[in-house]
Amino acid sequence: MTMRPSKYNYYIPYKGKYLFFNGISKKFFMVSNEHHKDIEHIICHPELYKKQYASFIQKVSAAKFIVEDDVDEVKEAQEIFISKRDTNVYKLMILPTYACNLSCWYCVQKHRNLRLSPHAVDLIKRHIHYYLDKHKDISCLMLSWFGGEPLLAFDLIMDISSYAQKVCKKNNVLFSNTITTNATLLDKDKIEALKQVDMSFFQITLDGCKEEHDKVKHLQGCSSYELILGNIKNLLEAIPQATCSLRFNYTDKNMDPQEFLDGINERIPATLRKNIILSFKKVWQVDNGVIDHNKMDELFERAKSYHYRMDTAANFAICYVECRHYNTVFPNGWVDKCDNVEPEMARGRLKEDGSILWGDELAFWKHNSFVENESECFACKYLPVCNGPCPVERDRMWHDFQEIKCRYSHPDGICRERIIRYCESFL
Repeated sequence: MTMRPSKYNYYIPYKGKYLFFNGISKKFFMVSNEHHKDIEHIICHPELYKKQYASFIQKVSAAKFIVEDDVDEVKEAQEIFISKRDTNVYKLMILPTYACNLSCWYCVQKHRNLRLSPHAVDLIKRHIHYYLDKHKDISCLMLSWFGGEPLLAFDLIMDISSYAQKVCKKNNVLFSNTITTNATLLDKDKIEALKQVDMSFFQITLDGCKEEHDKVKHLQGCSSYELILGNIKNLLEAIPQATCSLRFNYTDKNMDPQEFLDGINERIPATLRKNIILSFKKVWQVDNGVIDHNKMDELFERAKSYHYRMDTAANFAICYVECRHYNTVFPNGWVDKCDNVEPEMARGRLKEDGSILWGDELAFWKHNSFVENESECFACKYLPVCNGPCPVERDRMWHDFQEIKCRYSHPDGICRERIIRYCESFL
């Protein structure tokens, strides 16, 4: 069987060298600027060099830079995608309220005093029992609390979490409890209570250094920056097994790597930083072209030098809405697959027995990025790195164009940066 180079090899200039990366295996190695063309030539013409450089050919073949002619790499990429989609974890996102005590300028939600009713809470409990009973393959139930600011409905979080915890124990199912919160309400009493319901993952956002952050997350009479970092310190001390995903929502205006990290280091002791995963996300309204990528490089380098854990899993993750065992419950008690819709537009209703009645046909998995005559992603060299548009975007594109299109205007820059950031966490 003859061999050929993978269609998902990327050769990326990086700090005076070249990064060789394969999108299927996610394996990589560095090559000097002087020799990168020679190495690339060997990979691109393996039949010419399989005797002369047999050991090297064997190594890069094992890392999938070189494959046999009959290998269907699109199918391999799809199988990886399906394995991520069809896990046996049921993730139930619950938005107990649409209210929020902050007004971040980039937030997509229209905050209002909408809250789960007692009847909706009862239906959610019935749904948890129903779902675990009907899907015996589920090995873990993950509650994911979102909002609004979910801690404004702290009593509902405790009520539903306590129930889910008991049901999981009875059914020999693992229980995982997570929350996305601005952390301004995360006082010591709430931390202790959340510890009792196995709350172990907290996603919390900072918007730059103190001055920039407090402009976005403004509180009367105090600095939300100081309050949030103080609460993070308290929760990591009280719940040693907890992980805090500390997300930096960056723009071209708030990017100061040294000041940003110094601010955290001053307030979070080094002994607690092993429980923090730093995640850097561009504010979606800001164009990627105005971001100073040299500063991004500096931010990554400095964060690693301080021994923070870096969020690399998200670089090639699929949208959580893709997952077959996933649903969102809105504050009005209605259900949908995606949390980024208005509650009144949700298509599902919880029935009295805990099942979901869907009002519209769900087209999420009818059309995907791996079908040649349906998607331009099929032929894209970044398919296993990007996975194509999310289910909602695919649904919309199919409705408008009868085709799935690329969601990026500059996919090269975005996908190559993902690859670089992933590799940097190991370098």
